[in-house]
Amino acid sequence: MTVLIGAVVSVVIALQMRDASVTWALIVAPVITALNAIIGVYFLRKGINASQTTFMKIVFGGMGIRLLVLGAIIALIYVRTPLHFLTFLMGTMAYYIVFMVLEILYVHFHLRKEQ
Repeated sequence: MTVLIGAVVSVVIALQMRDASVTWALIVAPVITALNAIIGVYFLRKGINASQTTFMKIVFGGMGIRLLVLGAIIALIYVRTPLHFLTFLMGTMAYYIVFMVLEILYVHFHLRKEQ
């Protein structure tokens, strides 16, 4: 539901701006962060049944790697594309926060269900 609201807000902003670089920035940002979240859920599922130490290594290691890759992608987009960078960066940050909250809730509900 949250992602749908974010998508609607992105579309409304893109339609008001009527600038292709803003529109594409608002399309690319959620795609990149959604892929990041999908990889995060993969790491969570991989480590959820492991010991606590292994789980922490998998989750935090995966989070660090994903953050480095996301930073590299942001840098490449800044240097190599004509996207409106501020719009892209703000959209990426907003979606990143939303997806991180959803990942945390996923872990919380999964662990709560086991108890």
